[in-house]
Amino acid sequence: MNRKFCKLAATAGLALTLGLANFLAQAQQTRWIVATGFAESNFQVQTIRAFADDLMKASGGRLELVVHSNASLIRLPDILRAVQTGQVHAGDVLLFLHGNLDPFFELDTIPFVAVGYEEARRLYQLQRPFLERRLAERGVRPLFYVPWPGQGVVSQNRIESAAGLKGSKMRTAGATTARFAELLGARPTIVQTAEVSMAFATNMVDSSIYSPTTAVDTRAWEYAKFFHNTRAMHSKDAFVVNQRAFDALADDLKKIVLDSAAKAETRGWEISQRREKEALEEIRNKGMQVVEPSEKLMGELRVVGAKMLEEWVQKTAAEGKALRDNLK
Repeated sequence: MNRKFCKLAATAGLALTLGLANFLAQAQQTRWIVATGFAESNFQVQTIRAFADDLMKASGGRLELVVHSNASLIRLPDILRAVQTGQVHAGDVLLFLHGNLDPFFELDTIPFVAVGYEEARRLYQLQRPFLERRLAERGVRPLFYVPWPGQGVVSQNRIESAAGLKGSKMRTAGATTARFAELLGARPTIVQTAEVSMAFATNMVDSSIYSPTTAVDTRAWEYAKFFHNTRAMHSKDAFVVNQRAFDALADDLKKIVLDSAAKAETRGWEISQRREKEALEEIRNKGMQVVEPSEKLMGELRVVGAKMLEEWVQKTAAEGKALRDNLK
């Protein structure tokens, strides 16, 4: 009887020890609630998911990211504010949506400031210190940045010069592309991505400027014939965390976060470039004509972009002028 009792006691003691260890492990776990406005299939969300997996493994389960995609928790334009106020711990911020807060957030959506990924990388390196200081002023810490594929002009007719866009009803996504449309003599109409197909179908718009991935997402081949591959701009998302939430982490966890973020940024840029090629191929296969723009069209569009850059410099004074001069 004594032996049986000892065995039972030992088993119970082991179970209690393991249960206590499990309880302590859970007690030490930190969870960050993350908001993003994009669908699960989007490469920006996939980059965040991979980042979350890296953190979970590298931290031994001590730091978990709970990702809410497709604007299911916070609307895309409201994510920066939600992270700033601590409503969520972290989120995926589309920077140009916050140009009303500071014009430095919208620089990468000024057409033809940076054409293609090589120029986008150079712009990013120049822009990053300005972005980080401005985000820090709002109590958020950027962990990594990922660009979108280069944007092109979508239309029913092939466009050989800027005159082909004059008078068109151009779908735009924000203030900078709306200004671009105005300078081209087009009539800008801001339409959310989910409503693009309907806007074309109802003749609300007859042209647009967006990336080939958006062309795939909106099934552009059903409402337009041409994608002019101008690579006009590479807007960026920033994955940001509330600074207080980051500061609350143990020092070793902070290092794990920063190391994983560096990997996520590299991965995100690579995926973006791959998705651009895949999306262009897909819309070709679906029947859209992907055309390289004529030198005349590119030259005229660059003139408009240069005017917009000068307008941007006027809003940003000495800092903007210094950055603009470094781009040359």
